[in-house]
Amino acid sequence: MSYKSPISVEFEDINKRIVNAVNTSIMRAAVQCRINVDQKELIKALEYDRKQYQQGEWDMFELVTSAWYGKQMYFRESGGMVYSRVSRKTMQQDAAVNEFLEMIGE
Repeated sequence: MSYKSPISVEFEDINKRIVNAVNTSIMRAAVQCRINVDQKELIKALEYDRKQYQQGEWDMFELVTSAWYGKQMYFRESGGMVYSRVSRKTMQQDAAVNEFLEMIGE
């Protein structure tokens, strides 16, 4: 199944929209377009993009903290929570980032 974009653009006949520039011999084309958005598909696409961004953010955090400590110190759990070996607590990912930054003195 191929991906269908939730946005499509329709162009009117360009020949109707060509005008001459007043003091130059340059022709300009003014294209009028309509942008159609499938709201449900756009929301699905944005949610997918957000999940990909969050996964990349987590991957980088895990890489940096593992390199810093020499082993994995934060473990992702269900519901977006993170377990910290440092404080031995379960917390939100933002709190884990803050904990790590405090540890390295940032």
